[in-house]
Amino acid sequence: EPEGPPPAPENISIEGGYKSLHVSWKKMKDTKSYSLYFRQTGMEDFTVLEELTGTSTSINGLEDRTEYEIYMVGHNPWGESPKSNLYSGSTIAVEAAKMPAYRLINTAPEEGEAM
Repeated sequence: EPEGPPPAPENISIEGGYKSLHVSWKKMKDTKSYSLYFRQTGMEDFTVLEELTGTSTSINGLEDRTEYEIYMVGHNPWGESPKSNLYSGSTIAVEAAKMPAYRLINTAPEEGEAM
């Protein structure tokens, strides 16, 4: 059994995905669950994901190409840990590949051109 509140979560990493962030962290001693707080950079209020028991989660339904700030808090029967450091990560956008020209694949060369 723990002897007091857990330490603040550490080693948090963020990987950006399409309209999502994948967040992972170190399993902290004496921590039973975690709360992850996130917000779009520059916004005032945080949204919270509570009662996370593993060491990673994904946040989905976010904006394209947008930076987000997160911090975490650990919980056990004795109480709540201090806040972790503030981390940031950005979502990415998926764009289709653009061909430099149209209908040039597998066409016969013009007269006088090399193959």
